[in-house]
Amino acid sequence: MNETRFPLLWSEDLEQRNRSSDEFEANVSSAADFSTRLAGSTDAPFEQPMGDVETWNRGDVQDFSPGDEETSVHPESAQLENGLYITDAYASIVAVQPSTVLHSGNNSTRYIAPDGEILAITDYRVRVPDDDINGSVRDRWSIAETDIDTVELRADGRVLESDNNHRSTLEYSGLSGTQNLSVEVDISVRLRHEMRTCEEYNSTTESCDGEWETETEYPTEQVTVDDSRQTVVTRLC
Repeated sequence: MNETRFPLLWSEDLEQRNRSSDEFEANVSSAADFSTRLAGSTDAPFEQPMGDVETWNRGDVQDFSPGDEETSVHPESAQLENGLYITDAYASIVAVQPSTVLHSGNNSTRYIAPDGEILAITDYRVRVPDDDINGSVRDRWSIAETDIDTVELRADGRVLESDNNHRSTLEYSGLSGTQNLSVEVDISVRLRHEMRTCEEYNSTTESCDGEWETETEYPTEQVTVDDSRQTVVTRLC
């Protein structure tokens, strides 16, 4: 990233005290040093969204490491959804870019370009029932298959682009007017449930005096999660 512009990217950070003109003129060794001092005392407006921000956001998404089948890695603000087996599932929009948010009084409006992209992440974990290996009826559970089926970018219900990854970069083009942009994710799991039954079970020796009868079933579940942003399309530059 451009080291001169980088310090100016931050907004709503905690500002330092107001600096005098002397502090900006004295002992400023470079343009990057000047930008750092400026960013520490105020926020810098730009005429158009900066490409550095998009580069930063893409890097953030690529750095995201999802969990495994037993762990869901999620932002604190994510809306978690739970099913019978799939739990802590979510979809989270990281950024709509290029875009800018205008705050006016108590209202905020997100303006986006007609052509752009949405960066999103998703994750979940699988709650496998406990095994029961005692008595005349025994159960064993395991995961047969689990996956993110689809990640879809929608604009007021229309599918614009899709993939099936934990980290998604979804592009859109030709938008206009007011748009509700949403990312909708379908997650599925297929479990293996083995049931063993003994009709002649000896509870004293905790063993089967006859034959174990085995039956196997494959319960399935699909959970859909989403996240959305209300936007107004305009030409930002």
